[in-house]
Amino acid sequence: MRNHMCKFTGVIFVFLASCASIPFTNPYQISKVIEQDKALSSQMQQDVSSGISEKEALEKMIRGMRKISIAGTPPEFAEAYRRHIQAWEEFSDEQGALGFFKAIAIGMIAGITANPGLFLTYANEQKGLSDKITTTWYEVEAIAARYSVTIE
Repeated sequence: MRNHMCKFTGVIFVFLASCASIPFTNPYQISKVIEQDKALSSQMQQDVSSGISEKEALEKMIRGMRKISIAGTPPEFAEAYRRHIQAWEEFSDEQGALGFFKAIAIGMIAGITANPGLFLTYANEQKGLSDKITTTWYEVEAIAARYSVTIE
């Protein structure tokens, strides 16, 4: 009997030790990140409606996204949210002054060379950047759902 009790105690100890290595994840932390992200998105739309340039409002939103604490969220959620921020940063970089001049230059070259394919390639690049934002957000949502966090 004592031998079985020692084995049982050993199994419990191993189980508890393995649980200790799993970081505690509070679904509330994921919800907080999602709520703050949505608030920033709404604020960006309000800023644009009030006359702030889209570029300025976008940069303000991205700065806010970087400030959101992802502490206490699962590592895969934190990484997905970082990729989402990066997708927005890439989109913003392309929308800046260089992106504007690039679009004009490509449009002029396409017109001069009678090659509309150049402009279509640029348009597809832009679509790819916006698709990346959508894709990374779906990834954030999917991971949140695994932790029983619903997104409205």
